[in-house]
Amino acid sequence: MTTKKFYPVLKAFTALFLALAMIITLLPAGEVQAATVKLNKTKKTLYVGQTFQLTLKNYKKTVLWTSSDKTVASVDADGAVKALKKGKATITATTAKGSTFTCKITVKNPYVSPKKATLKEGETLQLSVVGANPVSWSSSDKSYAKVGKTTGLVTAVKARDTVVTIKVKCDNGKTYKCKITVVPGDNAGTGDSSGTGDTTASDEYYGIRNPKKKTAYKAEYAFDTPLTSNEQLAGYAREALRAGATRFTVKVGNTEEAIESWCDNFFKLFSQYCAFSGYGNQYAYGYSAYATDKYADLAFEMIYKDGWKAAVLLQHTGYEADATVKKLLKVAQGIVDDAVADSSDLKQQLLYINNRICAMAEYDSIAALKGTSNVIEKIDGVYKVTPAHDATGVLLNGKGVCESYASAYQLCLEILGVENYIMTSSDGAHVWNRVKVDGKWYHVDVTWNDTTDNTFFLLDDDKFLSETKRTGNPVSNHTWYTSYMPE
Repeated sequence: MTTKKFYPVLKAFTALFLALAMIITLLPAGEVQAATVKLNKTKKTLYVGQTFQLTLKNYKKTVLWTSSDKTVASVDADGAVKALKKGKATITATTAKGSTFTCKITVKNPYVSPKKATLKEGETLQLSVVGANPVSWSSSDKSYAKVGKTTGLVTAVKARDTVVTIKVKCDNGKTYKCKITVVPGDNAGTGDSSGTGDTTASDEYYGIRNPKKKTAYKAEYAFDTPLTSNEQLAGYAREALRAGATRFTVKVGNTEEAIESWCDNFFKLFSQYCAFSGYGNQYAYGYSAYATDKYADLAFEMIYKDGWKAAVLLQHTGYEADATVKKLLKVAQGIVDDAVADSSDLKQQLLYINNRICAMAEYDSIAALKGTSNVIEKIDGVYKVTPAHDATGVLLNGKGVCESYASAYQLCLEILGVENYIMTSSDGAHVWNRVKVDGKWYHVDVTWNDTTDNTFFLLDDDKFLSETKRTGNPVSNHTWYTSYMPE
């Protein structure tokens, strides 16, 4: 006979917050300065036909807007900039007292990314358009290289000496091209699996630098192999949380002591953050256990930040997202597209994204002083993480705490197709990012880079700690638990 044991939501909240005090937000390095008059952007890359709104922050009087070259980029009386042709122009904002603030505008022509590629027979490549929206794709010879009409996914069919031209018509009325060379290969497929055996195939891909096939979204994950180690628990949770599952179930001993022990283990690992590669993007809000004769199914319920929901929307088909999540993904996609257009070098792209986030956001000192109180709110029956602790803070509202900076950077890197995850200090006081470049892992602390001129960008473990000491900050700000890290 099956018996049920229910553990209330309150207990899960208590266990979680006592274990890690969640993310007690830490003020970034340096003093928080009073608001000053400044442009929302000091440099910006646009593509022909695009517009961008410039604003003079913390200034409410009349502003005179002018362009150094109206044929390249025009600006109206409200600061709206329009890109007209390839070139460079400087937009100047002049205050009533004669103070001037400038933004350097670089205008480029849209293009297909990549512009050319060599594929083996059977290989695929996801094309994208930088600076315009694709309408339809076509191939000059689909018997050698075919392309999805609406997806831009190229499949190399058969080798030949001359190139195949892939064309794309865009919403700006222009057509752009990519040259594909097909060489002999083994016709190997590029299928992907989540490891659970029940996802469905998709013709959609994500990740600009390293395209990966999207898989069907699953709201629930069930792991049938009984837990025997914390490493196994961390692995199961990492898989489910990475996929954005709102509920996942593991099997444990059916005694109350066993259930309590594994619950404690979960919250302990959860508090160490790095044990779960997606952590920093979800909160546990409840669990329940259903005991049978031999095992108990221990189910954990999760709340996800909108920033991570946007990543799940990017990576899976069949995932339903609200307007805020979709807007968040669009903003992050724009940042990444600009980074790719700015440079083909990975490190430069990572730096560009770091700088864009720093330029568009400021640290939310008020939210930091509140700590973790009321981090989770219920809106229209749906639990949400407050913007200051989510990517929505810096990307949509222009301010947030360290969680917001790190979550925004992670979302952009997911779009770029770079392996990364969120790090958290062992005292639960600060979060940042860990990024894999050329086979090695590095630290990026976007929050602190906002006030230290990128001192904490792509540093290895030793350099990361030594720079923390050099800047006069406690080492505890940048130390972490090393157990069960996903690398």
